[in-house]
Amino acid sequence: MHRTVKQTITAAFLAATLISLGACSNSGGADSKDNTIAATVNGKNILLKEVEQGVSTQSGGKQAQLSQLELAQARLQVLGGLI
Repeated sequence: MHRTVKQTITAAFLAATLISLGACSNSGGADSKDNTIAATVNGKNILLKEVEQGVSTQSGGKQAQLSQLELAQARLQVLGGLI
């Protein structure tokens, strides 16, 4: 039970981080977005581009049709699979 609570809290934190990253405007161009770290887990950096590629795969390339909540859930699922 304790492990489930810890995973839920971690997932919520990661979702908040991703939402914050998505809301920020970065004028650095595509290269900086490709190298943006979405999360660091046990010393392993997970890049935002990896998360977005996973979301694109899950949604069949139709992420533009997803609501913000659905996008956040998809990102969490991808992060859960990468961890």
